[in-house]
Amino acid sequence: MPFSAETLIRLHLTERLGSRSVRLLEREFGTDSRLWAASESTLAALLGPKRGRAVREASEGQAWKEEAALAKRQGIRLLPFTHAGYPKALAAIYDPPLVLSVLGELTPEEIAEEPPCLGMVGARRCSVPARMLAQRLAGELASVGLTVVSGLARGVDQAAHRGALEADGRTLAVLGSGLLNPYPPEAKPLLEKIAASGAVLSEFPLKAAPLKHHFPRRNRVISGLSRGVLVVEAARDSGSLITADWALEQGREVLACPGRAGEPLAGGVNRLLREGAALVETAGDVLEALGMEVEAPQEKPSVSAGDLKGPLRIVWGALGSDPVHADEVSAATGLEPGQVTAALVQLELAGRAKATGGMHYVRAR
Repeated sequence: MPFSAETLIRLHLTERLGSRSVRLLEREFGTDSRLWAASESTLAALLGPKRGRAVREASEGQAWKEEAALAKRQGIRLLPFTHAGYPKALAAIYDPPLVLSVLGELTPEEIAEEPPCLGMVGARRCSVPARMLAQRLAGELASVGLTVVSGLARGVDQAAHRGALEADGRTLAVLGSGLLNPYPPEAKPLLEKIAASGAVLSEFPLKAAPLKHHFPRRNRVISGLSRGVLVVEAARDSGSLITADWALEQGREVLACPGRAGEPLAGGVNRLLREGAALVETAGDVLEALGMEVEAPQEKPSVSAGDLKGPLRIVWGALGSDPVHADEVSAATGLEPGQVTAALVQLELAGRAKATGGMHYVRAR
């Protein structure tokens, strides 16, 4: 009989034990009662002195009750890695989080073995073009059903979240701190928007501080939740490359946007491309690399408004034979940028528009 949720939450709060250690304890003791009856010396022989002492302290403490009560008051779910609602792709990695705190909702597709999720990461002090690219790509991908997963960090991460939200799509934020102590603190309004239409997740206790060693662990969750990881911009020593390394270790696809040779923030992404990462310039490149297809009409429609409705019809009407920038379409039509980018990618996938580079589009012939 596996350990109960109560026992898993108790062990989770020690922050010394991961799911691998807990699996070892389950194999050795089998039940809650046998675990809690074990002596510290027995536990130390199995796990080492520090972890053995942590288990004994967990058996006697009441912190788990406070954590559970606080989570309930805040509308947060605590999902042990054995829970049916725990993401299966994440559970399958080498060392999944013992307990996942979730604010918001995960869809059935997001907890499936092959979720339609893409991790998007990059430099915190990113360039303006990289921020715009991350936001545009996230919006286009979210508009065709992908869930954008990122870490709420300044720069590329926040741009990716915003792009997905503007397209009325799904996005998940994974924190390197507790859900009730989010970092960076100024991102709290963005966090609330993400939780309202997607989910915010953390493997750390609810009030845990954003400690430096938490973020590499956070990165493995971003990749673990995703089918692939796209690095938009990164220097050679960027923390974003840790996420790419985790993705490789977990058997995920690694994708990268090319940078200009010699630019400090291009060294990391260009290195990934040299090592075999999929090159990404458009949303279609991502779908191709992930082996995902979006259904298009069986017959190519005639070059007319046809059955297009709403924003699709308006955006198509603003296109012509000369390339026009997405921002110009937004200005000409009065539609929000997020609506325009979502409409453009749908028109492109349907064969009604063609991207010519640099966010410029024409009508497809």
